Amino acid sequence: MVRTAPIRTRYLLWLAIFAAGCGSLHDRVKPELPPPPPAFFPGSTYSASLALDSTGDRLWVANTETNTVSLLSVELDRFVKGPEIPVGAEPTCVALSPDDRTLYVTCRGAGTVAVVDALALDVAANIPVGAEPVGCALTPLGDKLFVAVSMAASVAVVDTAARSVAKMIPVTDGFFPFAVAVSSDDPAHAVEKAYVTQFFAQLPAGQRPALSGDTDRGRVGKVTVIDTAAASVVGTIALGPLATGFNSDRRAFGGAAAAPTFAFPNQLNTVVLRGNRGYVVGVAASPDGPVNFTSNTQATVSVFDRTVNREFPGASINLNAAVKSESPPGLFLNTPWGMALAPREAKGLVLSSASNVAVMVTISADGSPSATQTAGGVKRIDTGKNPRSVVINRAGTRAYVHNHVSRDVTVINMADGTVVGTARAAELPTTGTLAAQLLHGEELFNTSRGVSSVATAPADRMSTNGWGSCVSCHPFGWTDTVVWNFGDGPRKTLPLNGIFNRSDPADQRILNYSATCDEVEDFELNIRLVSSDKTLDGRRGLFIDVPLGDIPNLQPKANSGRSPDWSDIVTYLRNGVRSPISPLRGMNQSAGRAPFAVAGCSACHAGPRWTSSKRAFTPPPRTPPVAIANGQLTAVLRQVDTFVAGEVNDKNVAAKGADGFNPPSLLGFWAFPPFFHNGQAATATEVLTRALNTKAHKDAGVAGRLEEPATQAALALFLLSIDDATTPEVQQ
Repeated sequence: MVRTAPIRTRYLLWLAIFAAGCGSLHDRVKPELPPPPPAFFPGSTYSASLALDSTGDRLWVANTETNTVSLLSVELDRFVKGPEIPVGAEPTCVALSPDDRTLYVTCRGAGTVAVVDALALDVAANIPVGAEPVGCALTPLGDKLFVAVSMAASVAVVDTAARSVAKMIPVTDGFFPFAVAVSSDDPAHAVEKAYVTQFFAQLPAGQRPALSGDTDRGRVGKVTVIDTAAASVVGTIALGPLATGFNSDRRAFGGAAAAPTFAFPNQLNTVVLRGNRGYVVGVAASPDGPVNFTSNTQATVSVFDRTVNREFPGASINLNAAVKSESPPGLFLNTPWGMALAPREAKGLVLSSASNVAVMVTISADGSPSATQTAGGVKRIDTGKNPRSVVINRAGTRAYVHNHVSRDVTVINMADGTVVGTARAAELPTTGTLAAQLLHGEELFNTSRGVSSVATAPADRMSTNGWGSCVSCHPFGWTDTVVWNFGDGPRKTLPLNGIFNRSDPADQRILNYSATCDEVEDFELNIRLVSSDKTLDGRRGLFIDVPLGDIPNLQPKANSGRSPDWSDIVTYLRNGVRSPISPLRGMNQSAGRAPFAVAGCSACHAGPRWTSSKRAFTPPPRTPPVAIANGQLTAVLRQVDTFVAGEVNDKNVAAKGADGFNPPSLLGFWAFPPFFHNGQAATATEVLTRALNTKAHKDAGVAGRLEEPATQAALALFLLSIDDATTPEVQQ
């Protein structure tokens, strides 16, 4: 193999090019390029935010928040950072062609795939693919790129020669396609399989959550199997619940004091292949009450058999069960996100994005994974902040981990699991700026550990042993779609994109379905009571040296202003969390606005946040004039006939809801079925049907005025079009 110039030579080359300001990078770099590699990949491909070329000398990194891709030259664990190439909004996944000459970048916010000339270092084309493309992977010959278009519930098949979409494949067995892997089995590479994860677990057809919420074994994860030659779906793989290895006290439900808990695979964010096995990384949910911080979410790797398209019996694992076996238990592996397998050895890495570690895993002869054990317990490797993707070079000697929040790459020696280098992929914002405040808020939101801005505070503040994080239930600031068993009753996780009006800082929604919180900072109690050991009061959370008894939900004092860290999280939620982009954005939905008004929808869902819920006071609320009953701000509650008599909370006590519910925002709500506080509506159309058949609507004759199928269809389409770009309705 011909190697590139030594690092100093390449550094001077970059410097000369930048200083001269003339001549193209294509002309100057091309002579140093190695000969083209074989015209096909030696192994399967999978979605990742970074890509290594065939020589192992050049690393491409997608910088989501700076809307660029970076090229890093690699030499003996050191790097020379080349230019950042502007691409579309929110570059998320990169795929490098077999000849190393073309880079494909999914631009989630732009709805495109950017085609980057890897020699000229510029964008050669932009291919529209649909709303929010996420994962991507090339076929072995590089002739097709399979793209998971998440909000369009489709997989785009891109003809790389024509630089256009050859076919859109609807994902009829689920929604929110996310990660992609493509096999390399056929010697002629004429027929391969693409495996596409559905990000969210799903209930079996026709089922609803129980009146106490989702159960630990109520949903399954799904992987869609596509024939690459025919570009058609040929199967679906179901991934079942796993034992967590932890117990929960079920005596309040008439059960055992130490009943084993389970968790269903959810947030399926990565799929990789080896031989006849496929591996899916996910954040598994254990929602069945009572709430127990050690078992709410788990780090799972589900394994399927590619020969029969079924989960491989007994091979799927919960990595946290290995943590439990440590004495004492160490850092919990919160929010796993990313996996790679070494090409020449039976091992690999799984990333814990919230705990900021990579976990070494060992693969047995039958393909079963397990957490690698050392004398000190599970083999953890410290990375940067919020690691999300990892690739391993073809020699199997080095792994490269992309850290989303710290905007850098960690280099790991695969022989001994040591960190041997770090490279900057994109610059961090200047200290003291709004951008820096926003990034710190994003860091705290995405970590199970956290670093406080208060110098005297302990480093790990967000949970005990990294047990919990905001992001583990709110991916991208949205929702995990799970109906949890909480103290208020069954509650589907609410997306956080509808809390604030960006143009008016004072315009904020009251929080929770039962209107029990009026400040984001009130969720300090979640850190203390849900994500932490209660005996550690004062040593967890972002209120430094404040005892639990001095943290109210509503009264007698405000929680805002008590922590600069919480202020940064609020900044992130207000400015850094957008709504899902509708696949109907830009289409004329005027026909649906009239029935929206006739149905009275705008009485509860209008204004910039698409909800009537508004904090009309400065915390803390006082009575009078703010009425509080049963711990709820009653002024914002609405009777919408979704409460079901018999609903119970996590202690098997009657749930809140008889007094009504706090209307959620409609911004992007369509992206996250099931619907209502208890998940009892499976589709947006069912939401509409049930709403029009409430007693209030029947008494007003509304349903009769909207009984025409065409009118209802127009209204349904209007509901499905609502996102940040939709002109708000005026409050009735």
